[in-house]
Amino acid sequence: MVRNAREEQHLASLMRAAQSGDRGAYTILLHALVPLVRDTARRRFGFLQQQDIDDLVQDVLLSIHVSRATYDPTRPFL
Repeated sequence: MVRNAREEQHLASLMRAAQSGDRGAYTILLHALVPLVRDTARRRFGFLQQQDIDDLVQDVLLSIHVSRATYDPTRPFL
């Protein structure tokens, strides 16, 4: 899912900013995650239809939203 350590750090910094109330960072984070999650879902669950992949992406984004307040910035984001 993650292409390199720099990307991981960037996403983690966006999540930390989002935790602090930065709506712009949160929007950027979610937009950056969509293709990563979608690509991972396609690789792992290639048997699913596109609408099922889209549902899975949405579920992951909702999970991130729900757990945003409890994200531990000392741990890897992804």
